[in-house]
Amino acid sequence: MSRILDVNEENATCLVEPGVSYFDLYRYIRANKLKLWIDCPDPGWGSLIGNALDHGNGYTMSPFRDHFGAHCGMEVVLADGELVRTGMGALPGAKTWQQSKFGFGPELDGLFSQGNTGVVTKMGFWLMAEPEAYLSGTVMVYRHADLAPLLKAFQVLNNTNAMMATTRIGSPLQLGRVFGAPPDPEHAALLAKPGVTTAELESYGRQHDLPYWTLDLKFYGGREVVEAQWDHAVRLLRASLPDAKFAKGERLEFPLTDEQAEKIGDKASLGIPSLGAFFVGARTAWRRSRVRDICGSRRSSLLVRMRCSRHSGCFDQAFKEWGVAPLYRTLPQLYHRESSTCCLVSKSATISKSTARRVQSCAR
Repeated sequence: MSRILDVNEENATCLVEPGVSYFDLYRYIRANKLKLWIDCPDPGWGSLIGNALDHGNGYTMSPFRDHFGAHCGMEVVLADGELVRTGMGALPGAKTWQQSKFGFGPELDGLFSQGNTGVVTKMGFWLMAEPEAYLSGTVMVYRHADLAPLLKAFQVLNNTNAMMATTRIGSPLQLGRVFGAPPDPEHAALLAKPGVTTAELESYGRQHDLPYWTLDLKFYGGREVVEAQWDHAVRLLRASLPDAKFAKGERLEFPLTDEQAEKIGDKASLGIPSLGAFFVGARTAWRRSRVRDICGSRRSSLLVRMRCSRHSGCFDQAFKEWGVAPLYRTLPQLYHRESSTCCLVSKSATISKSTARRVQSCAR
């Protein structure tokens, strides 16, 4: 049950069996030089059908990011052995099974998602036609109060389909650079200061050109279209936020060579499956040794306790003394109790004996 049954470049559709993974379909498209993209989760492993049935989502354009919403046609075996095909697949010999969800009678597909009413043996999907170009950029604002007008302006871009990609809102000033180097000592001290005020943070941000808020923008389309979309977004945002700064990011034209695709940082936004999410929090030039150095082999117990509010204080203190930002969410590498890449800190970092003892006691 791992066959790619059909990929139609003209209609931008595919029909697959449950064992087909995102990597399988991506490699098939690349090998056959088809001008199509998949939309994959991040990390990009697993089955297209499994992810869609569990209402997974991805990172390209909005019609494709809802994986169940982007499916078209299902073949299902019911408990009594009866075979059901939804949509146009119910019509014998139909050539439009992956083009229209709706056939004669009601749409039944939702009965088979996140449930056990049948076993899905085939499923069709709408794919994204490869655009000519891609352009990314970042909006940067420097006041805490800028967040509301920033979101309001972005809402206009989103609701008018001027930007149909995913976005990310960040706060380099408040969180430090979670995925890069730790904050410098002055910044770290400011973040750790009890009762630090918004005005103090804003002042530090202006002095060091560190935005309070950032917003990522991404555009897909013709070469001229993505440039026009960027100009439109800048004009709209600047009308609400005259002091905002704008930085153009990556600009790509397609198709990419294999070497170019491998070098892409934000692979999921280009429909390239990757396991890169497993490296979030892993060893870097700034993070080399592990919490295990002070906790022995009790990592599974430790990680559970890190996520409990009762124990969070000692870990917050340890991260502060190490001079790094704490991992702010449950990461994929925390799923396995023998993971060796979790909770990494600076090689040269040290913490006080009292903090080390507190962390060790939490791991017991």
